[in-house]
Amino acid sequence: MSNEIFKDSLAKVVQVVLENAAFIFTDTMEETDKPDQDTWEADGVSLEFKGAKNGTLHMWASEGFSRIAAANMLGIDEDSDGAREKGLDALKEILNMIVGNFITEAFGTE
Repeated sequence: MSNEIFKDSLAKVVQVVLENAAFIFTDTMEETDKPDQDTWEADGVSLEFKGAKNGTLHMWASEGFSRIAAANMLGIDEDSDGAREKGLDALKEILNMIVGNFITEAFGTE
């Protein structure tokens, strides 16, 4: 699988998972629009998968994104303490859904 097809498959899966699980709608970002890694305050999660295909997927998001995702997934106010406390858990669950769907999208079911 070429890098471009790989990136397209991953982008498609991320979009669907974020929209369906966290009610977060996405748009394509240009490489030049990425945040400055030296100053960006972000939470990161990783998930390693092993089987017919092996790999690790990493996901980084701002605290604000994590809080909104948690609030949307749990049906609570995004400014609540619960949303702030569950932000990292929301990222972990989103990444779990992304990896599961991406493996099937990119490599099939066998």
